[in-house]
Amino acid sequence: MFDNDSAGAFTRRLPLSVLIQAAHSKTLPSRLRDQVAIAAFIRAILLGNEPAARELAPLVMGSVPKLKPSIEAWLEAKNPDAQRFAAAYMMLQNPGLRYEVDPGPGRITALDEIDSLRDNWWSSGVSQNRDAQTYAGFLSASERKTTDEEWQKLSAINAPNFLCTEAIEQAKSHPTDERAPEALYRCLRAVHLGCSNDKGTELAKSAFQLLHRRFPDSPWAEKGKVWYKGDSCPSS
Repeated sequence: MFDNDSAGAFTRRLPLSVLIQAAHSKTLPSRLRDQVAIAAFIRAILLGNEPAARELAPLVMGSVPKLKPSIEAWLEAKNPDAQRFAAAYMMLQNPGLRYEVDPGPGRITALDEIDSLRDNWWSSGVSQNRDAQTYAGFLSASERKTTDEEWQKLSAINAPNFLCTEAIEQAKSHPTDERAPEALYRCLRAVHLGCSNDKGTELAKSAFQLLHRRFPDSPWAEKGKVWYKGDSCPSS
């Protein structure tokens, strides 16, 4: 298991390129290597680094076989819009996916189950004191600069807002996509049990209205009877 300092360093003070090296390295025990690979894969997707994500995809499929169909759908997507939705759909179905490396035993709830205590996707209010972390001594000045630039981009991405935006856009642009109503329903859950905000409230309302207007007879509309206001996660 990673302790708090190690997990914080992997999350906040290493660039994606070094995380990829760690995901391939035999120095780390396989369980920790798998955790780094998953975090790096999600990080690469969110940063728009397709080559890095494609390199990591086989590692993640090997360590978490249940993700293979979702990752293959992402790999086979024909354009950037399709890729973004495939990634968002995978994350909506698997609330345990995150770009952070967890300390200790990590998230207790199964990867594909939503946690009722809101330990879902990622947030800025987590227990690791990342600002207190120092850079690894082996990083060059360029790598430190890249680390900070990547973190700036990642920390600006609100999980429920990102996921809901992609779900709504897909339902509007591809209303015959059988994944669309499920994605809208899971968006409602993301705002309710993820770390959201006022924008999440607007997105949840839009998703709810779209779900019931365009897919009223779907089982997902039957499940999604209410929508929730966004609310930030409590600080740890």
